[in-house]
Amino acid sequence: MRTAIENWHRRQAIQIVHQLPEEHEDALKIMECLNFLIGYMYGIAPAGPGGGGGDQVLRFPGASSSPNLRASSVGSASILPK
Repeated sequence: MRTAIENWHRRQAIQIVHQLPEEHEDALKIMECLNFLIGYMYGIAPAGPGGGGGDQVLRFPGASSSPNLRASSVGSASILPK
């Protein structure tokens, strides 16, 4: 269930939009990538930016494929607190 948009949501959106490029198409592409990354970060992976699959996600060598894992100081993966 979605909650109502509050004023602080609008202020945050204005701060983000202020940083977008002037070209309309470029701004929309960035917002599409942002929407994908937010979904990926919270485990709700959509089809992917540009209509493609999740293969377009940038992966780093040796990194875990799960967005909820991170490397600890000793090099092993640990689950992030929710």
